[in-house]
Amino acid sequence: MYIRRPLAITGPYTEYIYPAGPGNFSRCFCPTCGTSVFEDGKKSALHTSLATGALEKAEGWVDFKGCIFVGDTRDGGVSAWLPGLPAWEGTQEETSRYEGPMTKGVEGERGEEGGKLECYCRCGGVEFYITRPNEESRELYSPYGDAVVAHTTGGEEWRNEEDAKWWLCAGGTKYAASNCACVSCRKSSGYDIQQWAFVPEVNLFQKDGKPVDFSMGTLKEYKSSEGVTRHFCGKCGATVFWRTTKRPKLVDVSVGLMEAPSGSRAEEWLEWKTDRVSFTEFSQNRKLIGMLEEGLKEYQTTKTA
Repeated sequence: MYIRRPLAITGPYTEYIYPAGPGNFSRCFCPTCGTSVFEDGKKSALHTSLATGALEKAEGWVDFKGCIFVGDTRDGGVSAWLPGLPAWEGTQEETSRYEGPMTKGVEGERGEEGGKLECYCRCGGVEFYITRPNEESRELYSPYGDAVVAHTTGGEEWRNEEDAKWWLCAGGTKYAASNCACVSCRKSSGYDIQQWAFVPEVNLFQKDGKPVDFSMGTLKEYKSSEGVTRHFCGKCGATVFWRTTKRPKLVDVSVGLMEAPSGSRAEEWLEWKTDRVSFTEFSQNRKLIGMLEEGLKEYQTTKTA
């Protein structure tokens, strides 16, 4: 969301200056919970970009005009699920429309090697990798995620008393993933939509091969509600993990950190839930989330046709 300067900010924030790119572009976020607040391109003397998820109200204030920098995704990213919005290779003002998946890589590209999917934040302060599902991936219990069974309307079914391994898909070869629009994710990331993959802790490893450590590198944690801990990079502000005591061995991993060869949706590793957006009832921008839900259903129909 573009707003005119000057912008009055109260309270401390952390600024991360991107090491490459035009105009000394920087991202500013809350040092306590990691919420993105605004991004600032120094070359613009008139405007700055405000993270819309940090707003208390979006309807009537925010009008989404399109998806930018889609070229970086290599597969179209979330724009594939938002057919009602134009997609641009870079910025709308300076680049052409995005016409399809890119075949070229991106600078500093890494990715998948030896059955491992690399994941890292923008500054590299948090690095880890994911392994393919195995027998250990099944040896845990978890209530259903809201993308599978709506917690507000699904009665007691969400408790998953039948112990279904819903986080494993495609014959146990991929992990489930979904889009979330809940208030907590929106407020903790700064964005209206947060993408999560559901990965057992036994399939998460540090760069050196040791089991994941939730205090590794530049990770910081924030307890956003009772029994819930969120993790983000304290240097660049990237959203990393979400964990709850209700399913301590199943971790939500922020999909944006995954460096999959196919692109940002990482579909060779993930199977996206398309029936609903998690906690859609609590979204603050119903027009955008409604468009996303319709786009997900269209996308699934196209894939299975």
